[in-house]
Amino acid sequence: MTALIKEKMNQACEILKEFDVDCRVTFATVEPGIYFIPELISRWKAERKFEDFICYDRLEAYRDFGGIRIEENVVMTSAEGRILGKKRPRTIDEVETLRSSA
Repeated sequence: MTALIKEKMNQACEILKEFDVDCRVTFATVEPGIYFIPELISRWKAERKFEDFICYDRLEAYRDFGGIRIEENVVMTSAEGRILGKKRPRTIDEVETLRSSA
């Protein structure tokens, strides 16, 4: 993940150099997430949109879930990139271990 973030940040720095922005140290927030919007699910299902990618029958179980986002702050330099803050669970086993200890 860090290599991908570094690659994207380097691309962004190339663009920012055109505006005289110094990118030797850059901070970014990475926010992957998924959101279930009931109205949108209903509309797309009725329109038969994205059926090659969405299994609407299985999606029904998540209709009222809402959503989730993981937000992490990243510092990038020309030499490295690292996620700031404490380590968060990433695998199913790590998440379940955290839940069972709560």
